[in-house]
Amino acid sequence: MDALRTFVRSADLDIIFLQEVYDAEFTIPGYNVLTNVNDEPLLLYARSLNSRLISLRLKNATTLCNIYAPSGSHRRTEREIFFNQTLPFYLQNARESVILAGDFNSVLNSKDATSGADISHALLCVVNSLGLCDSWEHLKGNAVEFSFIARTSGSRIDRCYVSKSLKDKLKTTYMHIIKHLQSVSPFQSVRLREETETGNSVRTFCRTK
Repeated sequence: MDALRTFVRSADLDIIFLQEVYDAEFTIPGYNVLTNVNDEPLLLYARSLNSRLISLRLKNATTLCNIYAPSGSHRRTEREIFFNQTLPFYLQNARESVILAGDFNSVLNSKDATSGADISHALLCVVNSLGLCDSWEHLKGNAVEFSFIARTSGSRIDRCYVSKSLKDKLKTTYMHIIKHLQSVSPFQSVRLREETETGNSVRTFCRTK
């Protein structure tokens, strides 16, 4: 965890979405930490009844939601129920500005997986109903890059969706392997920079295994 703390400090991040960090006592000086004790999401910046999701509101204006969806083809039904019932429940009172990020363990487009794509129709309905856009596709178009890479396959299961009202404020996004965090676990990160109304930047980091 020391390596992760070092990276956060050096990257000068504002909001950090973490998944698969099994340490309820995890802290970073200068950050507020919200975590679910059982399994999965951790958001640095309350705790929900469902341990796969954390949702909060900033200054009564922006809704942040960090998720870790059930993984694997054998849990497809559970994952669709999560997207169809649990996620909409926690976002039913979301404000106009929404940032939804995390490990979705599924894709919405076949181009985002090399084979046997787990396309989630339930998640697509949520994204469309909330008027969200994929930050990567907004900035990168049809560019293909994977956040999860196995021996013979790859997929972009880790994404960040934002309200259409925010999309024109997006400046940069990219994925990379944080090599010096191999002691934590190998992972790709998705980083996003957004310009606020005051001209300042909000740097968001999504850490995935």
